Amino acid sequence: MDGNQAELRAGQWYLCPTKRGKEVVARNALEGAGVEVFLPLIYERPEHKPEPLFPHYIFLRLDSPARLRTIRMLAGMRDDVIAQRSTVEVPESIVESLKAALEERTRGVKSELPSEPIREMVDRRIASLERSVRLLKIIEQHKAAEARAKAPSA
Repeated sequence: MDGNQAELRAGQWYLCPTKRGKEVVARNALEGAGVEVFLPLIYERPEHKPEPLFPHYIFLRLDSPARLRTIRMLAGMRDDVIAQRSTVEVPESIVESLKAALEERTRGVKSELPSEPIREMVDRRIASLERSVRLLKIIEQHKAAEARAKAPSA
């Protein structure tokens, strides 16, 4: 078992890598295995099929850290998920904010939930690689803010 495996927590959302162009295949395989999954899709152009908001990634919520071993074997998932080199813990508030921003975009119903940086990723035509970079920065900023809030006051 990888030394990082102990860091995974049940019930937590993770951003995990998929094989190139296999995000939907991975989503279907994960759902078939009973894993809670979130694959944000957007329509870049109305006449085209929806595309992943973050190519090569999928969000999943683990019910047990031990499930990561079986997840890597599913269709569409990259083998290095088990090593966690590319698996990132995602705060639930970010996942919920992304869901709300996508709802705003598709249904036009405004919500107070999405932060402006997340709303921009969904609303603007930003290159997919740039969206992924921005997402990772937002996650890091959120984690840093949580750490500061938990730190004892001097």
